[in-house]
Amino acid sequence: MKQEYYKKEEIEDTFYDFIEEQTKEWIEENIDDIHHHAFNTDYYIIGTYQAKQWCGDQVFNIIETIREYEDMHFGEVNTDFSDAEKVVNMYAYIVGEQVVSEWLDYRVECAGGKRNASIKTERLWKTLKNMAEEHGRTKWTD
Repeated sequence: MKQEYYKKEEIEDTFYDFIEEQTKEWIEENIDDIHHHAFNTDYYIIGTYQAKQWCGDQVFNIIETIREYEDMHFGEVNTDFSDAEKVVNMYAYIVGEQVVSEWLDYRVECAGGKRNASIKTERLWKTLKNMAEEHGRTKWTD
C-alpha cells in the first residue's frame, strides 16, 4: 500500500515548478541527481512562523515520518524537532523523494519499461510536458 503524505500535492507542485524552470538538456544531464537539485539545494520553507503554520495539526505525523525515514536510512534521527523550519524542510525532502521516484517511474514507463533506457530528448520533453499537463500546468511548449 502506498503511503499518503500530508501536502504531497503541494510538494509535487514545487517539483513541477522546478522542472518547468529547467531546459530539457539540463534535465537529461542531471537526471540522476534531480531529487538533490529539486529538494536539497534550497529551502522549501523559510521562517519559523511559516513552518509552524504549514505543519498545522499534522506536526506529530510529520515528525513520525521523519523519525521513521532517518532511522531506516541513517540508523539514528538527526533532525532537530525543536526547529519547525528544519522539520518542514526535511519532510519536504522525504516526500520529494517519493514525488521524484513516481516521476522517474513514469519516465521509464514512457520508455517502454526499460529502466536504463535512454529516452531521446524530444520524447523526454514530451513526457515531461504530458506529466505537467496532467497536474494542471499549461506553461510548456514544444
